[in-house]
Amino acid sequence: MKASITTTEPPPRAARGYTLVELLVVITIVAVLASLVFMGVQRGMDAAHNAECVSNLRRLATAGQIYASEHGAYPNSGRQMDGSRTWWFQAMEVELGFESGTSPAIIERADTMPTCKKCLKSHPRGKPHNNFVRTYSMNQRLRNPARNSEGQWGFPGLRESAVTSPSRTAFFMDGSVAGSAHYWYYVIRIDQWVKEENFIHNGKANVVFLDGHVEAFRLEDIPTNRSHPFWDPRATDLNAPKQQTIRNQPI
Repeated sequence: MKASITTTEPPPRAARGYTLVELLVVITIVAVLASLVFMGVQRGMDAAHNAECVSNLRRLATAGQIYASEHGAYPNSGRQMDGSRTWWFQAMEVELGFESGTSPAIIERADTMPTCKKCLKSHPRGKPHNNFVRTYSMNQRLRNPARNSEGQWGFPGLRESAVTSPSRTAFFMDGSVAGSAHYWYYVIRIDQWVKEENFIHNGKANVVFLDGHVEAFRLEDIPTNRSHPFWDPRATDLNAPKQQTIRNQPI
């Protein structure tokens, strides 16, 4: 009689759980991957904002050059010789695609008006010295101060023929912090613009020059000498030295 052979199966193994160390490693890997994705998305958004800003500046420069060709001078900004007040975007209304006589309030709030969205996000209302924000400003030195018959100062646009070096002189720039007026109302002043909070495109600010090309500048690269060709369209010294940067002066 044959003996029966019985096989003994090994007992089932208990399910092994993850250790705390393994869980921490997984969480760390997920966090690193998420941060890399976020950084990639952020860089993409920054690049898109910067490209839009550069495009806006080129559009403003084109409109300004058309205006200068038609009128023989750059857009006027500020009090005029007859005592009225005109802002550069109002002077360029036709070149910017608006009908002649359009209200400045309509122009500045129009969806078609070039606006740097990142500048608006970076300078919300309520920050010190910033009741309103302007996103683009025109170089103040493109005006030609003169007195009218009553002795009052007016600021008609500078004649195009007076410019010494169009490729060296700023036309419009982004990111400028305004004082108590709406963000289109001030023309650019050095002590208002040369501030760290204006350089919001990865630490740089965009500038379009009178010849239409755009450059990005860091704070330390901006000339603060008012007689430098960057600011003064009639300057001839292309090697004019920089002065101490104006960073903390009140507006």
